[in-house]
Amino acid sequence: MAVGMGCRPVPGLRSMTHVFGTTLTRRAHGTGIRIMHANYFSEDFARVLLRSPTRAFRVRWWEENMSEAQVEVEPRVWMPLEVMDARARGLSVDEWMLLLKRDDVARNPEAAAIRRRAGELIDELVEDRIATRRKLRRKIMTEERLKQAEDRALRHFSTPTTEITSAETHGLYGVPVGADHDEDGVVREVPAAEPAAEQKRKLTANTAQRDRRRNTRWIPGTME
Repeated sequence: MAVGMGCRPVPGLRSMTHVFGTTLTRRAHGTGIRIMHANYFSEDFARVLLRSPTRAFRVRWWEENMSEAQVEVEPRVWMPLEVMDARARGLSVDEWMLLLKRDDVARNPEAAAIRRRAGELIDELVEDRIATRRKLRRKIMTEERLKQAEDRALRHFSTPTTEITSAETHGLYGVPVGADHDEDGVVREVPAAEPAAEQKRKLTANTAQRDRRRNTRWIPGTME
């Protein structure tokens, strides 16, 4: 074979991101740039943030491989950013969503059976989703679709609000909502309500006593 002939090498991730990636506009934070609930950062980008810590950057991000993103630090100058969460390396956005669902189920300590069934279902979904993505043409990822996917993924994250159950709902200072309390904020004790059967029995007894004919006592030797 003559010199210079042969197959072209497979394009690298940086080239694939530039060609097939989605252009986003994201504002940088202290932990880098956040895309799909994953932080992207690098040592070189940290030096850029020292000069403009709250600047909005143009970003190229490819949903087929979340390992890396490209950020435009200067006009037509792009810098690679590595994903900080090791779990997201090499995953597509669909696989990342399924991983977040799996972690959300695993955080529930009271659902062992549900966790087991959900794990089996997630494994099947992962395989089916990967097979489907290879056969069908997906919709082109846009910044609007990415924002919708990020909003859907929020339900798989625990926050202080989501960890409070309906039975534990309290006011701002820990007082049950609607509770009667004095000026010092001390909750007044409210007597427990009587059962419905007991209340009905007392009501029937009181009604019968009112309807009973008054027993008149006659005194001998009088006209009464």
